[in-house]
Amino acid sequence: MGTKFLVLALLFSCQNVAAQSFSSHLNSLPADSTSVLRVHKLVDSLRERSSLEAMDMAQFGLALAEKANFNKGKALMLESIAWLNYRNSDYATAISTISKAIEIAKQNKHNEVWARGLVCIAAIHFEQEQFKQAIRFFKEASTIALANNDKYTYGRSLINIGFSYIQLNELDSALTYTWDAYRLAKKRKDNYITGFSCRNFGEIAERKNAFNQALIQFQEGLEVANLSSNNYLKASLLYRIGRVYIKMGLPEKAIQALEPALEISKKNGYKAELVKSLEYISEAQALRGTYLLAYRYQKEHHQLYDSLQSIKTNEKFLVEQANLESKLKQAQIDLLTKDAVLQQEAFDKQKIITYFFIGCINLLAVFMVILWFNNKRLKEAKRALEKKNIEVKNQANQLALTNSTKDKLFSIISHDLRGPLGSLKSLMELLGRKEISADDFIMISKKLRSNIDSVYDDLDNLLHWARTQLQGIKPEKEMFNLQALVNQKIHLFEEVAASKGIQLKNNIGKDFYVFADKNQMGLVIRNLIANAVKFSKMGGEVSLSASYLRGELKLVIDDRGVGMTDDEINRLFHLETHFTKRGTFNEKGVGLGLMLVKEFVESNEGAISLKSESGVGTQVTITFKNQPEPVPFLQSAVA
Repeated sequence: MGTKFLVLALLFSCQNVAAQSFSSHLNSLPADSTSVLRVHKLVDSLRERSSLEAMDMAQFGLALAEKANFNKGKALMLESIAWLNYRNSDYATAISTISKAIEIAKQNKHNEVWARGLVCIAAIHFEQEQFKQAIRFFKEASTIALANNDKYTYGRSLINIGFSYIQLNELDSALTYTWDAYRLAKKRKDNYITGFSCRNFGEIAERKNAFNQALIQFQEGLEVANLSSNNYLKASLLYRIGRVYIKMGLPEKAIQALEPALEISKKNGYKAELVKSLEYISEAQALRGTYLLAYRYQKEHHQLYDSLQSIKTNEKFLVEQANLESKLKQAQIDLLTKDAVLQQEAFDKQKIITYFFIGCINLLAVFMVILWFNNKRLKEAKRALEKKNIEVKNQANQLALTNSTKDKLFSIISHDLRGPLGSLKSLMELLGRKEISADDFIMISKKLRSNIDSVYDDLDNLLHWARTQLQGIKPEKEMFNLQALVNQKIHLFEEVAASKGIQLKNNIGKDFYVFADKNQMGLVIRNLIANAVKFSKMGGEVSLSASYLRGELKLVIDDRGVGMTDDEINRLFHLETHFTKRGTFNEKGVGLGLMLVKEFVESNEGAISLKSESGVGTQVTITFKNQPEPVPFLQSAVA
């Protein structure tokens, strides 16, 4: 068995082994606890060197543990999988997986796994910048590990407590815990803890502006990382070395450290380290005077940073949602407890009545009256509790809906609006520091102009949409000329349409009048023309026409653009299925325009319908009932 495991371990350690080889060799190892523990030892040795290989091996070990029905092995493998997910910034999966590991560990009293699980939870809190909570979990893990004589987990806990205190700028506490971890690592010849101790020492020195001392500590940690093939530690130390060189005004040396940090982070999926490396290499390139490279790295940094911030925001929302559910469950428990207390009170009083009934038959009538009043009070209390419970549930549902709407709005703002604005901000910062020439500024700003125009329209739509959500829609109807309003809105898009060779045609007669909210209808027409132009092909045509029949006025917007599929049409007018598409010239948008159109049309007692064929074009029809018949003399009677 030992020979089989050694051969299999060597195969798994090779980068060229295909993933399917794991399943093909699964049955070659005996499904017992010894095999599982040996696989876990190999996972431990791989997880800071190659996260992909370590993940494959951990999944293999979990399958083997399940086949052997070895609970401790399951918990160990789940903890390793959770840690690897954490390293790759997949915090939601890490939380879910480590919860399963801790549950198994607690049920089976596997304190070693419990302590390691707490380290993982603490690390996730650290990434959420909840440093005090992270310290609390790290300390709890260190207590359990020390009681279990688990020196490895104890050392990890100490070094991370020190690292958390650094973020709080409590450098004396950080130094104390780091020294304890360093001495323990030297005694045990533990390169893992030694390397991270050097990282802590370097951070402390850097915060005290002792840059040369910081470089010495970081370089010492890098030597340990190279010796132990710890790729995560390498990336973490290299970008810190680059950061120190930037502070010392040495951009060339900074870039020499930051370029391998980028390569290692990308190869192993270390997203948090990649964000930092991109940030600092952008600064170094700007300091060196290579502004276009600086701009490219800064743009890549902003994109990845926004992605990670979105993940963190979602994670915070999950935690808050879990807290809310916990509070609701506690409220239900309180309600049940009160009901049980009331029932117990009723039972006690009924016993008293029974005893008095036996002893004092003459007081029977009095006790019957007491019982009747008591039962009435209990029923009223129970009805009140049921009503309160319903109110709590309704409030919870309303809160969930509000949070969902808020999250959708924040997601739109962060992903679709911040990008162009962030690029403009970065560009202005470079110009303000005179780190970019006027020619370069003109070249780049031309590319930003269309994005800024799009952002302006998107912000206008967002403001109208937010106002409808907060204040409701209150149309102020008046009579206005439809042809004149359409001409006004077409004028806004003449320049954009001309750049794409698109003809804008207003085929609406001058005698058509509409009784509706003029401002809201202006926004409706503007959004529909914008969509038609956005998705029209080069040299296309967008036309608007109107017709009247038996009190109904129909406004039709036709284009011969890219069209839509049936699935896209079904998703158009709903916030929960919100989506956006780029136009034929790669134009962007936030996708709120059509939802606003639908809400404003319906608030004016109208209806909207849509026909589209992919690759052919789209026709949008708006119908208003109870409208005046086209009459020429109204032209002079209505402003």
